[in-house]
Amino acid sequence: MSDTSVTVSEHQTGSIPGPVFVVGMNGSGTTLLADCLGRHPDLYMFPHEVRLLPYVLQQAPQWGDPADMAVRRRIARELCAAKPFWQVNGRRVPQIPDECLTVPTVAGVIDAVFRHFSGREGKPVWGEKSPMNVLHIAALGAAFPDARFVHIVRDGRDAAQSFHRRFGFVPEETVYRWKRAVSEGQRQGAAIGRDRYLELRYEDFTADPEPMLRSLSGFLGLRYDPAMLQASMRMANPSLAAGGPRIAPNSGRWSSYFDAQAAQRLERIGGCKLSELGYPVDRAGDEDPGLLTLRWWRIRGIAARVAIQFRRYGPRSVFAFARAAGVSLKQMRSGGS
Repeated sequence: MSDTSVTVSEHQTGSIPGPVFVVGMNGSGTTLLADCLGRHPDLYMFPHEVRLLPYVLQQAPQWGDPADMAVRRRIARELCAAKPFWQVNGRRVPQIPDECLTVPTVAGVIDAVFRHFSGREGKPVWGEKSPMNVLHIAALGAAFPDARFVHIVRDGRDAAQSFHRRFGFVPEETVYRWKRAVSEGQRQGAAIGRDRYLELRYEDFTADPEPMLRSLSGFLGLRYDPAMLQASMRMANPSLAAGGPRIAPNSGRWSSYFDAQAAQRLERIGGCKLSELGYPVDRAGDEDPGLLTLRWWRIRGIAARVAIQFRRYGPRSVFAFARAAGVSLKQMRSGGS
């Protein structure tokens, strides 16, 4: 575990901070953690993954100087037209009034859009939970200098079994992506500092959530509220409390899902990072696959997902999936990972 990991009562409650970004490799518990944090009376966690903010920060300056109100209006319109925002707004594109667009920066416009939603619930702080933002902590941290980042990490072997079982992803590819995502998130988090970046393990959080949430509240500058222990996710266990569903452990499935040889293949790729994070391994490997191997894994995964899509939803759904797969293949031919 890195030295920015959470410890109970390490952080003290201070002034209300800026945005909260919950980040991590897909399947690591970002949605569960965001659901818990969003039950705090002062913190609004946007209910969908937006996935657009790094792109908006990068591209919006091409639209003009945000010191111009017309440019700020355009950025707000472009952002609000994205599916996550009109979904939350009753399937209507939200309208952000000029009096809310007072900060002449791209980040100021983004903040105004999220405050439009958090304000409707009377919550002064907003948060976002796109896992992909684990690769963009530096950019988001620069744009929002008072933001906090919570990086949730899960055993990469559990992520591999989940993605293979549910979606057909090749387990070795998932562990490789997990290793890269976790490492990059740690690197960028260390660069912005302990006051703004905090790392926790999914297994520790689900095993004993209350002390974790108490420490998280302090880190975020919020008072602890027991409402955060309630969870609406399917991982919640209604039998744990009469007051409603609560977080339950959901770890270690990989050990019964993979045979010994499959587990060894995963540890050859990610064993070193697993061990560094405190997960027991038989082999602390750190092998990186070659480009041809990565392409072969991706082709196999796409074929598996087509078959799964066909079985679950019929032939029509395959056409929509094929369009998305075409994008993936284009990225593969261009050398993207």
